[in-house]
Amino acid sequence: MAKRSRIFDLLSGPIPWRTADEVQDWIRRREAGQQDPEPGRWIRRPAAPKSTANRHGLLWCVIQAAIEAAAR
Repeated sequence: MAKRSRIFDLLSGPIPWRTADEVQDWIRRREAGQQDPEPGRWIRRPAAPKSTANRHGLLWCVIQAAIEAAAR
């Protein structure tokens, strides 16, 4: 339970994703990466499929825990 409360401390603000489309856009941005204006450089490299799946899974767990906490 202590780990869960630390996660909520880190996410003290509102969750920026409110719809499935917003989550999907977030995932697509991670998959595509963000290129630097300088050719051949990246601001954020494209995420590997496994990394994308891990981030999506973490997001789901955090949102599910928030829903369960609100239901109590």
